[in-house]
Amino acid sequence: MSDTKIIISPAFFIVIAASAIFDTSGTFSVVLIAVMIHEFGHIFALSALGIRIDTVRLRMFGLEICADIPRGKREALVMAAGPCANLLSAALFLLFRSEHALSLAACSVILGVFHLMPCEGLDGGSALKALFYRKKCENTVNICVKAFTVTLAGCFVCAALHLVLTERLNLSLIVLPVYLILNLISERKTYTCRTALT
Repeated sequence: MSDTKIIISPAFFIVIAASAIFDTSGTFSVVLIAVMIHEFGHIFALSALGIRIDTVRLRMFGLEICADIPRGKREALVMAAGPCANLLSAALFLLFRSEHALSLAACSVILGVFHLMPCEGLDGGSALKALFYRKKCENTVNICVKAFTVTLAGCFVCAALHLVLTERLNLSLIVLPVYLILNLISERKTYTCRTALT
C-alpha cells in the first residue's frame, strides 16, 4: 500500500469539524468507527488477495477505494469482507459490555447486515453480480438486484411516512431509500472503484 494515493477532500474536514461541534450524543463518532471498520475489511481483503489499491479518497460523505478488482469470486470476496469485518467487530465489542461498546456493536451489526442486502450499490448486490459474472443468468441477476433495490426503497419510504404520520418522528429514515435510489440511478459501468457512504 506504499504507492497508494490518499486524497482527502476539504469537505471531509468540514463534516468532521461540524460533527465534533454539533453532535453532542457521540452518534457520528460511533457511525464513523463502524464505517472505518467496514472499509478496512475491504482493504484487508484486497491486500490479502494481492490486489493493488490505487487510490483511497476521503470525501464529504464517503470513502472511496479504487483498485483494479478482477470480476468473479475474488471480487465477491472483497465485497463480502466489509460486512464480515463489521459482524466480527460487533462480536468483539460485545465482550466489553460498556455502553459505548454496545453502541459500536449495534451500529456495526446494522451496517454489516444493511450492506449484505442484494441491492444496487451495496456489497451484497455487488457480490451477487460478481458471482454471476459471465454466466448465462447475469442479466436475470441484474434485474433481480434492481427489483429488490426498488422494493426495499419503497418499504423504507412507507415505513418513514408511517412513523412521521403516527409517531411524529423525523424523516431521517428517508435517507436510506434516497441512498438506494441514487445508487440505482448512478449505476457504474466500471468496477474499478467501490464506494461507501458514511
